[in-house]
Amino acid sequence: MSASTTVTASLLPHLRVETHLGIQRITISNPARLNAFTAAMWLELPKLIRYAETDDAVRVIILEGDGDRAFSAGADISEFEQNRTVGTSKAYNDSNNIAFDTLAQSAKPTIAMISGFCLGGGLEVA
Repeated sequence: MSASTTVTASLLPHLRVETHLGIQRITISNPARLNAFTAAMWLELPKLIRYAETDDAVRVIILEGDGDRAFSAGADISEFEQNRTVGTSKAYNDSNNIAFDTLAQSAKPTIAMISGFCLGGGLEVA
């Protein structure tokens, strides 16, 4: 890693962040599930975008999927039984909407590098 590269720690292993020469690259890394977003990833993504907005070294944000099979298949449906029940669906939907709104309102240019499948919430992220 060169001196001009910084790695921002994500609280989650499924979101990798690296900044190099003014470009912050956020990699959606859940390839076994076609880079589907877990509930925790929906909560973490806005934090990473906000961090990039406060970092003067970051000039552009790039989101990409890990590997070439998928940018993102959207939400991880294996969590729906737990996260989209009558008592939890509002909080889950709110976390999705906050992630989408944070991306849409980012003051820095944001690019989705789509390779492979891009479905559902992954399409909304893009």
